[in-house]
Amino acid sequence: MVLSGSRTMGFSLRIKAVILPLVLLLAPATTATPANATHQLSKRDDCDWAGKYQPYTEIDCYHAWKPGMSELQYVVQLTGTGQDGPGWCQGILDNIKGECSHPKLKAPWKGPGCTTDSVKTKVFAVDGDKGWKTVDIYGIELRFEIGWPWNEKDANHECVAKAVRKATCVQVEISNGAHCVSKGWDSEEVTAYWTGVGPA
Repeated sequence: MVLSGSRTMGFSLRIKAVILPLVLLLAPATTATPANATHQLSKRDDCDWAGKYQPYTEIDCYHAWKPGMSELQYVVQLTGTGQDGPGWCQGILDNIKGECSHPKLKAPWKGPGCTTDSVKTKVFAVDGDKGWKTVDIYGIELRFEIGWPWNEKDANHECVAKAVRKATCVQVEISNGAHCVSKGWDSEEVTAYWTGVGPA
């Protein structure tokens, strides 16, 4: 009986040894999540922080132009939320390409294209992740040109504003509404930029 049992067990093990590889071979491909998929699909850490501690920003978006110019000179300023500055700027430019019907985006018309330490964009927030300390948060000041042709009805205001909204963390509200306006070429703020002394 012991011998018979040993034979039975040996036979059973041999059967399993044959069946298991077949099961693994015939099994559907794994659906395990790739290592980086969670990062790609989840909300970014900076946006999560903004949603908790600084879920509002204010926009100042305008362009300057005068007859004879072949480009619109745009400035987009957004107060700080905690969103990554360089990424925010790049996101706006990337979305403009999609929203504004193949615009001819050009290099910054004065100084650096993306400024992330402008006092005009600074706000204060209380950081609950750091013992509820008050922290300074800077937003962005983005400058770029849109070459002709552009939408003559609104000088691309609507599509640029949509691009700003799309590039801004979904957890953040633009408290004064995503919009852009025209400013006269001789306005104080535009003149300040043109002469290189910064915003008025």
